Amino acid sequence: MSHPVVAVNHVSVPARELGESVRFYENFLHLEQVPSPTFAVPTAWFSIGDRTLHVYEYGATTDVRQIHHFALEVSDFMGLYDHATNLGIKEKGFLSTIYELPDGGVQMYVRDPADNLIELVCRDRSTVDRGRIPEYKVLADTISQEPASEGARMFNYHVQ
Repeated sequence: MSHPVVAVNHVSVPARELGESVRFYENFLHLEQVPSPTFAVPTAWFSIGDRTLHVYEYGATTDVRQIHHFALEVSDFMGLYDHATNLGIKEKGFLSTIYELPDGGVQMYVRDPADNLIELVCRDRSTVDRGRIPEYKVLADTISQEPASEGARMFNYHVQ
């Protein structure tokens, strides 16, 4: 397999209360909030050049170490899917679904040997063989997308 990692796509951090964190990132760091898809938990995305910071609200009983992650853009999603399946490192439970996002990107979660969560994202759903992925779902078919989610993109915010 050739080098499948293209770039760091985003970092995702937890928030006790999303509104409080949104105010911090907007007012202290002067980051611009950009549309994000509607997920099962309240989420806010911020533009940082052509990358994003994802902030999500977690429940009081959630162990944030289990869901805090960074995301890597990959060029060979199917190769990594097959390899992760063979190694048994695909995430189980809540984040085990392979989702197609509204912008056509596809995401998968894996665990490294130290149990760190890593999101692998692919730009183009047409490169993914849905028929070979039983856990594949379209996010919008699973979670109704709010009007504020229109225009949400996993890739290329503010590219010059």
